[in-house]
Amino acid sequence: MKNVALVTLVAVAALSVACESPLSPEDKSKEKAQISVLALVGVGVLQSASASAIAGSCNVSPSSGCMDYYTGWSTAQMQSDCTAASGAFTAGSAGCSSASRVGSCLFTNRGFTTNTGATSVLRFYGPAHTTGSAQTGCVGSSGTFTAN
Repeated sequence: MKNVALVTLVAVAALSVACESPLSPEDKSKEKAQISVLALVGVGVLQSASASAIAGSCNVSPSSGCMDYYTGWSTAQMQSDCTAASGAFTAGSAGCSSASRVGSCLFTNRGFTTNTGATSVLRFYGPAHTTGSAQTGCVGSSGTFTAN
């Protein structure tokens, strides 16, 4: 639910910026519609990942984090992705620990490596990461960040 609230907040902020832009009324209307569609897509992706069962996890280290694999992954793909990150793979829905977690990063079409159509969530932990460093790492990797 935090993810949905975050995406909604971003969409509302974007809409308010669009309303203040020096565009013609027709262009403003188009821009608002585009932002609304993007927000709905983002909410759908976040809800889909959070509602899906975890298929497996890859614990790398506190400094590198832990990846939860959701949709679009075969067991062999999860194992291969985890091996590429020098992590320890665990099949099943147990998921990464929530203890000391400072943030999560939703990825589409990848895990530690590329996997078209797949979703995964990289978890960041303190003290190796702060909320700020986790967010910077996530956004720099083209993910969608949620503090937690």
